[in-house]
Amino acid sequence: MRVFVRTYGCTYNQADSEALQRALQVAGISPSSEKEADVVIVNTCGVKDNTEKKVLYYVEHCPKPVVVTGCIPQADSRIIERIRPDAVLLGVRAQDKVVDAVEAAFQKRRASFQKGRVVGGASVDGIVARIRICDGCLGSCTYCFTRLARTGLKSVPVPILLTQVHGAVANGAREIRFTAQDAGCYGKDFGGSLAALLHAVSELEGRFLVRVGMTNPQHCDADLWRAFSAKTFAFAHLPVQSGSDSVLEHMGRPYSVNDFKQAVNEYRSIVGGSLATDLIVGYPTETEGDFEASLKLVEEIGFDVVNVSKYGRRPGTIAARLKPLPSRTVKERSTALAEVVRQKSLELNERLVGAVFDAVIVERGRKGVVARTTAYKPVVLPAGEIGEFVRVRVTGAEPTHLFGETAPE
Repeated sequence: MRVFVRTYGCTYNQADSEALQRALQVAGISPSSEKEADVVIVNTCGVKDNTEKKVLYYVEHCPKPVVVTGCIPQADSRIIERIRPDAVLLGVRAQDKVVDAVEAAFQKRRASFQKGRVVGGASVDGIVARIRICDGCLGSCTYCFTRLARTGLKSVPVPILLTQVHGAVANGAREIRFTAQDAGCYGKDFGGSLAALLHAVSELEGRFLVRVGMTNPQHCDADLWRAFSAKTFAFAHLPVQSGSDSVLEHMGRPYSVNDFKQAVNEYRSIVGGSLATDLIVGYPTETEGDFEASLKLVEEIGFDVVNVSKYGRRPGTIAARLKPLPSRTVKERSTALAEVVRQKSLELNERLVGAVFDAVIVERGRKGVVARTTAYKPVVLPAGEIGEFVRVRVTGAEPTHLFGETAPE
C-alpha cells in the first residue's frame, strides 16, 4: 500500500505529518506521490477561513480514499462528515492509530480513531529538525479555532526532548525548531518551564542552534531570556495581535500593550536579538482609533518580522457571535498596515548593511543559498554548503531578507 500525506498549516502540523509518515514507514507502508497513492492523508488547518475552504475543497474532491486529521475534524467532525461521509477520521492525539486508519480507508470502511497517543520523535529535513515540545495551550482567545481542537496542555518530558535533540544533531541537524501552539506554556502542566528546558539543551554536545517557537507575551520574563544561550537563536516570536488595550481585552488576551512593551524591553536588554510578532486587523470591535494604535506600535517597536492577518470568523469561537466589520474596511486596514510593516522592516534591515555576523547555511534559494544569522535573520549568499557555519558580511537589504557574502573568520 502507498500513502501520500498532504499538509496544510503551521510548522507544528508539518511535524505531525512527518511523525505520521515515520509510523507508516515502520509498518512497511511506503510514501508516494499523490498520483500513485492508494490512500491520501489530509492534515488539516482551520486557523483561517480561506485556508479551511481550500482544505475542504480538496477533501471533498480527492479521488482517493482519505484519512482526515488535524484541527478541523478534531474541533468539529461534522464539518468533514457533511462533505465526505466516507472519510476516516484520525484524532490529533491518536497518531499511533494511523496504520489502522489507513487500512480502514483502503478497505473503504468508515471509521474514527480518537483515542491513542502522539507519535514522538524529531522530524529532520536536511539540516532542519522540527521537534514538538508541547501540544495545546492555556489561553482563552475569543477568536482561536485551534484551541477548540487541541484542548488542554500536554508537554513532552525534558529527558525525551533532550534525546530527540541529540539524535537530530547526530543525524546532521544544525537548526532545531522547537514548535508548539504556545512554547511559553511548556512544562506548566508538570511544574517545569521553557527556561529549564533551554538550560538543559545548552548542556548538550554538538554544534547546533535552537529556534524557540511562538511564545505568548504573558509567559515571558527575565528568567526565560536569561536561559537563551550560545545554542539558542537570538530570536523571539511574541504575538501581540493588537496595539489597543480594548481590542486585546475583547480578544481574551491576558496582557496590556504596556505589558507587551515590558516583555520586549526585557528581551532586548538581555538577549538583544531579532523580534517577530503577529497582528490581526479588523477584529469585530476594532475602531479606527484601535487600528491607529496598532500602526503606532509597529512604528515604535520596530519588529523584524510582522505577520499581518485579516480577522476571519471561525465557527464555534466566541468572536463568531460578533457582527463583523465591512470587508472593505478590513482590507483597507490590512493593506495600510502591510505597507507600514514593509517600510519599517526595510529601514531596520538597511541599518545592517556592512555588519558581520555568524550564521549557518540552511537551504538553497533561487539566487544561491540562504543562511540564518545567530539572530535568525535570513541572508542570501551567492554560494555555500548546506549545514556550514560561516561568517557573513551584509551587502544589501530588502524588507524580508538580507544579501551578503562570506567574510574571513
